[in-house]
Amino acid sequence: ALIAALERAALPATALSRRFFRGLVGVGRRPWPKLWVARSAGRGGGWKFYHFLRGDPGRAPDEEVLALLGADAGARAAAAALGPPPVVQIAALGFSGGALSCTLYLSAAAGS
Repeated sequence: ALIAALERAALPATALSRRFFRGLVGVGRRPWPKLWVARSAGRGGGWKFYHFLRGDPGRAPDEEVLALLGADAGARAAAAALGPPPVVQIAALGFSGGALSCTLYLSAAAGS
């Protein structure tokens, strides 16, 4: 089903998409974690692939997630300010208008 969605989306095989699917999601090296696929319509429409790190027992540590997805200093500082890891809850790879983007959803650690 994922391959069909990727083909339909015409998602380019770039360094970012490889790091997302192979490095973060773990395609080919572990059982599939939660991955949602969304399609938005309209002027800014596109595809988005959401990887739910929260509750994933095989998740990578926050530092690895941030490095894999090329998080900038601001995203790293926000993650550090929210408390002890894990604070990265969801990572999303978006594809719209021929461009790839990555979105990180952060949440304060329990008890912080």
